[in-house]
This record gives sequence, C-alpha cells and structure tokens, in this order.
Amino acid sequence: MNNNFKMIDYYQDIYHDEIVIDELINKLKQGQFDNLSIIDLNRFRIFLDAVLLTFNNEKVYNAYLKDKFAFQPFFDRLNDSKLFIRERPFLENHKKYLNNLFKIRINKFDSFFYSLDGEDRRVWDQFKIVRNAYSHMKYCDVYI
Repeated sequence: MNNNFKMIDYYQDIYHDEIVIDELINKLKQGQFDNLSIIDLNRFRIFLDAVLLTFNNEKVYNAYLKDKFAFQPFFDRLNDSKLFIRERPFLENHKKYLNNLFKIRINKFDSFFYSLDGEDRRVWDQFKIVRNAYSHMKYCDVYI
C-alpha cells in the first residue's frame, strides 16, 4: 500500500461500524488481508505510534502540566538529607561517579541531568528530553 492515507482509509473501512473480533477472524481466514505486506503493516504501526506520541505529548504539556508543574519541591526532597529516601545511597554514589568520571561536582541536585556538551538547559527542557527518551525506549520495546 505504501501510503499512510491509504492505510487509514483501509482501516476506517474495516472498522466503519464497530470492531467485532469474530468478523476480523473470518476476514483473516477468508484471505481478505493477504494483500497486506509486513512492511506496510510495520510502516503503518510506526506512523500510528508517532501520531500517538505527538498527541500524548501535546496533551501532557497542554492539559496536564501547563502552569501546574513545579520541579523545585522534587529537588528539595532529593536534597533534604533528613528525609528518608530509599534511593539515597544511589544518589550519593551518583554524585561521586559524576565527580570522578566527568569532574562534575554536585553539591545539590537541581536538574534532571548534567549535559556533557556543556550546554545549559532549563529544567523544563531537561524534563521534556528525559520524557521523550522514555517514550522512545518504550516505543522500541525497551523497559526499565
């Protein structure tokens, strides 16, 4: 099919009234999907994933996070040594690791990551980068 518009039309026709699994199984058995190549299906899946990631990204930033998200309380909690945080030993080891390997001295956590290229990024931009990285890891079937 080699065209996302054709694939969209194709699937709209299949699901025009409703999705009935038994009907799909019958169509599969009758060979109604034989003209589809695995390459077409894979391309369309990638297209749909990209559309959903874009929609989700816009929805997260425009509906959920716009003027509602504050990062400072998160960093305050990480930096408060009086609070019990299960990951405290990891955080301290992470500070040592960054200092020993990259000569990045961290007195307190105030960002999601430290850029090795020296570029200064706002915390909001760092959050978006980390979120996109996790989205792509899930997209590629990599789970943490």
